[in-house]
Amino acid sequence: CLPGRDDSKGEINPTTHKNRECLRFVPLGKNDIRKQRPRIGIMAPPGIISDSLGLWIADVLMHTQKIGGSATDNIELEIIPTSHVPVYGYGKSHGFTKLIRFVTLPLPLAVLDAYLWARNEASSTAQLSSVSSFLSSDPPSEEVLALILRQIMRWHCRLSHVSAHTSMLTVTLDEILNEPETLLNKILRFVWRNDWEWEGKEKGAIENGGENEDANNLKDTTKAVILSEYNEDSSFGILLQRTSAILEKIEFAKSSPSTISKEGFQRALENAFQDEMKLSKDLTKWPCPSFWEGIDDVDHGDVETNQDVAGLRHLATHMVPNCNDKDPFIRCTVNRDRCEVVGDSKCK
Repeated sequence: CLPGRDDSKGEINPTTHKNRECLRFVPLGKNDIRKQRPRIGIMAPPGIISDSLGLWIADVLMHTQKIGGSATDNIELEIIPTSHVPVYGYGKSHGFTKLIRFVTLPLPLAVLDAYLWARNEASSTAQLSSVSSFLSSDPPSEEVLALILRQIMRWHCRLSHVSAHTSMLTVTLDEILNEPETLLNKILRFVWRNDWEWEGKEKGAIENGGENEDANNLKDTTKAVILSEYNEDSSFGILLQRTSAILEKIEFAKSSPSTISKEGFQRALENAFQDEMKLSKDLTKWPCPSFWEGIDDVDHGDVETNQDVAGLRHLATHMVPNCNDKDPFIRCTVNRDRCEVVGDSKCK
């Protein structure tokens, strides 16, 4: 779908092949129906780097609201960093107004980031000192790494369906590391562009406000946020520290004679990528393959205590949709979503 006015570039919906704008639904407030807040989902698959990225973007958006300016006048955002995919359905089902999706490239880095996250079970630099041992002294099998890649691709398959109708911006790790100011400006323009679809209000209208002059005002906001983030204790500094730590651990593991071979790793991922693209019909199949599919087939002895299999299940648990019937913003109406939550790869 088309993201909106100033960055549509004439694209068409890849699913419907129609030139249609994305939905940007702003739900009624859960405590006060008169207080509506756009809900911005920051979608990042499980990973030490991914978690840090989600926290950075969330911190940036909250900082932007504190700075204020005409671009943020009269609007209070609800910012939701999560690794759980949205439930199937439109904005009134998944409860998000706009989505920011994070992609770690190259994919082998995304796989190892997810693997280390699952084994480490934490996302703080103080607990990263031991992760190199997971790759060197007790390396994962090619089969496990291939299945992690499949889980990540299925996560993006789910997001690709949502992007057919919900406004979404995709950001990459490379953009963050090389052009943080340019990327941040793009994120702020995407989030604060006045194209909301208020329930019960005229499209694009803001109470006591009008059209935002975001193009110029957000440039100053971006500079202010960047300046506040250039220190090692900031969320951006933590993101850089964790990314550097993970890359160091991977480089260390490469030099270990007991770790998985580079050739075997690449071959396993290439084969898994090709097979998953066929299975998912280039990430367009509906519904997408299950996050749980293939886990029980990984045979490493006692499945219940095996570290790698436990890690695969941990990843799947943090990728499945959040079907919370008590959440007033989520309507989990597709049975496949409920199957994913309970870990059933076969039910539909």
